[in-house]
Amino acid sequence: MQHWHAGAIYGIAELLHQFKIFMTCSKSPLIVIFFIFFCANAYKKNQTLSIAAEKDSVQYFSEVAQFIQQVEQQELNDRYFILEDEPANLDWPDSLCLAQLKADTATFSEIELSFIENQKKNPLLRLWTNELIPKIKIISSDTVRKIFNDNSKSWPFFYKHIGHSVSSFSAPIFLRNFSYCLFYSDNSCGDLCGEGNFSLYKKVNNKWTAVRIYCSWIS
Repeated sequence: MQHWHAGAIYGIAELLHQFKIFMTCSKSPLIVIFFIFFCANAYKKNQTLSIAAEKDSVQYFSEVAQFIQQVEQQELNDRYFILEDEPANLDWPDSLCLAQLKADTATFSEIELSFIENQKKNPLLRLWTNELIPKIKIISSDTVRKIFNDNSKSWPFFYKHIGHSVSSFSAPIFLRNFSYCLFYSDNSCGDLCGEGNFSLYKKVNNKWTAVRIYCSWIS
């Protein structure tokens, strides 16, 4: 069965709408033929862009799965490991993390920094799932917020009903044809118990290695 990309469907609807408007205003056969030819080419271009975007998305999630399995292997093998489903916000915990990244013009070009900012605001990855990371426990971020927003619950409730700690991962940001990756991860285990870091990784011989830490914290 053929699956239509949302962008292509929208493009078809928009072209049909414009065609109806045009037909009510034009009586010339030659202009109508030209308009039909123009629409056909526009639709073809829209389909091409949609297919390209879908291929990029498939590759992105494939790279995400491989990256996480490598850089977080020890944590994922911990049977007590729990991950929040919402990706960590790169604006937290410290704006200095991003400030140091943006100041690193020796590593990143202006175009790359702009791309990073766009990916931060509009990540392809919206939720962590067991399709991406099998065999781990994933908890809803809404559940976590409800627990810690209730002063009568907080960590005592979490320890009793959920587990001894909870982790969060940012949506990985890949650069330079998936050879570099920016990634933030943290783990919280109490009011004064936790750690996290924001790092740049490089892939060499299909192995991801941290090459720079932009910030880290521990409590």
